[in-house]
Amino acid sequence: MKEPKKILVKKRDLTQQELKEYIELLRVCNAQHWRTAQIKANTSLVHNGLEVVKTEESVSVLLETNKNNWLSQVLISCGVPAGQAVNINSETGAIEYTEDVKK
Repeated sequence: MKEPKKILVKKRDLTQQELKEYIELLRVCNAQHWRTAQIKANTSLVHNGLEVVKTEESVSVLLETNKNNWLSQVLISCGVPAGQAVNINSETGAIEYTEDVKK
């Protein structure tokens, strides 16, 4: 028998400050990822290219992890259950659920 869907109610959307911080973290992560890809594609042009690529990839992973942890904390403070997939409107900060809570 199929379980009935739970109706999830969030407390609030992102504030303008939280939205600005999220967009900035996203921009920094994307810039680092692009930089890493450029260095990786041109390792022969960079002194100690393979070592630099490993370092840049590590920095990229750390930034991405930091962004994800920050966003998880903010979403929990907004009343979103842990593991819930959401979409965030980048203009208004509105949080929309996209699927059921992961089990």
